[in-house]
Amino acid sequence: MQSQNTYQECATAPSQTWARQLRSRVATLRAADAGKMTPVQIPYQIHLFKKSDSSSVLTLADIYHEIDTVNSFYANANMFFYECAPPELIIDDSLYDFASAEEPLLLSQHYTPDVLNLYFPNTARSGNTLVCGYSRYPPSVDLAVIAASCAKNGSTLPHEIGHYFGLMHTHETFTGAELVDGSNCSFAGDQICDTPADPMLDYSNVNTSCVYTGTVTDGNGAPYMPDVTNIMSYSRKECRFYFSPMQYAVLNTTMQNERSYLYCSFGLGIKEREQGLFTVFPNPGHESLFLSLKQEAEGSVFELYNALGSLVLSTALSREQRLDTRSLPAGIYAYTLRISGNTYRGKWVKD
Repeated sequence: MQSQNTYQECATAPSQTWARQLRSRVATLRAADAGKMTPVQIPYQIHLFKKSDSSSVLTLADIYHEIDTVNSFYANANMFFYECAPPELIIDDSLYDFASAEEPLLLSQHYTPDVLNLYFPNTARSGNTLVCGYSRYPPSVDLAVIAASCAKNGSTLPHEIGHYFGLMHTHETFTGAELVDGSNCSFAGDQICDTPADPMLDYSNVNTSCVYTGTVTDGNGAPYMPDVTNIMSYSRKECRFYFSPMQYAVLNTTMQNERSYLYCSFGLGIKEREQGLFTVFPNPGHESLFLSLKQEAEGSVFELYNALGSLVLSTALSREQRLDTRSLPAGIYAYTLRISGNTYRGKWVKD
């Protein structure tokens, strides 16, 4: 297996159509409003590729841990990812090492409409090139493909989901190269002005201390001062953990507009599903359990019981709430949610 840094980082293709839409969108946004934007929930389904003997480099626990990281990164955009349908195990030797040319097969046989489909093959290839992953700018099918060797690094999955919700690479040049002084930042590079110009970071110009060591200059002869921590860069995977305020604003508004059709039709009772009263996610989960009510309801209470029927968590609910579940042992739990005099019950799994 090749080491992580010998893979091309990303095969998400540029889109002139989306670039024009993004330029228009950014012109109407204020970065300071990012944390005040409407909370949104994003349903996903995991598709884990296995060989015919059921072997796989990745485990579901690995993937759920990575999704916990995604939720921590996207929380500042008021975005929360929850599992809509149970994971699909794709047991197929021919797809285990996946090529993007096989995507039509995935869409016809292994695709759930209106949720973000997360595919985890052993390797991913675009043409003849091994890649860490790829996604699609909107409007598009709802997918992100992540190779196993890049699926546990803490930043490739957030990176590809960033493309899905409209963010471009910080080093993008197909709309023009961004200048260090920011004079063309609204229409060149990633078209977002609170991310500095980026000459295309990689393992050769970012050292193991996450310091930029490159010496190239821009079209005006100015030395670059890129942000090596930005998730949408090609910096070292372990260095990337940051979205800018304007990037958060783009992520949230893209969800509310171009991706507003995302909807989970699994897992809830008919009444809850039709009324959209609440969401409990991720499910399965690990470190955190998020609760979201459609609207605030005074006196709402959430209770979680273990397999023996013992109450392990109880809380009065605000509209959005995060519960720390790190101390709970893995297993199947039952929950009771009381809203406006009605009681709803369901199951929650800790992996």
